[in-house]
Amino acid sequence: MGLGCRFRRAVVTAIMNLFLFFWSLITLWGILIYLRYRWRKMEEEEQAMYEMVKKIIAVVQDHYKEWERNLERYPYVGIFHVRDSLIPPQSR
Repeated sequence: MGLGCRFRRAVVTAIMNLFLFFWSLITLWGILIYLRYRWRKMEEEEQAMYEMVKKIIAVVQDHYKEWERNLERYPYVGIFHVRDSLIPPQSR
């Protein structure tokens, strides 16, 4: 094998190794960006769920207070009534 052939093979091998390294680096960077996006989305969904739970508790407490003042007939409130009072019809 000649010197030029060895040199060419070494250069091609080095370039391929650099290409694979940068390709894997870009892939890992993309995965990291996707995971950060997913974690942020999950955090927003969890926060929205907690806000909805707070609203549900407030509706149930208000209904119970009205029942204590004899403004309501029953001390409980239906699930569908709570849903209907919190979520507008076009969003259901």
